[in-house]
Amino acid sequence: MFNWSTFLVLAEELAQRDDPQSKRSAISRAYYYAFHLVKDFVTARGVYVPPDGNAHDIVWEAVVHDCKLPINVKRVGIHLKSLRRRADYTRDFPLLRTDTRDAISAAKFVESSLKRAGKPRGKQRG
Repeated sequence: MFNWSTFLVLAEELAQRDDPQSKRSAISRAYYYAFHLVKDFVTARGVYVPPDGNAHDIVWEAVVHDCKLPINVKRVGIHLKSLRRRADYTRDFPLLRTDTRDAISAAKFVESSLKRAGKPRGKQRG
């Protein structure tokens, strides 16, 4: 089974490089690390996440409404998503170095928030 934590490790490695391609890729990997952690978290709690482009909005919305996590997790996730979009689609990126560090910190915040929330109660799917 694939381990999403490898995305965070890769993001940290890419962030150390000086070229903009690596920093942009680091932001993207950090986002997808956090997204997939949250996706697994909400689906373990019974939230259906479709395998399409709507998944991202559904996942971040479910964090608050279905899983009752603090609103900050959603806000950080949405911010991380906007950084990823900027990294993927914007030609000029004057704060790339700062935003790369911010993306990795945001992903770690999401990770620690989910760890504090713990495992779901009730029946597990397996």
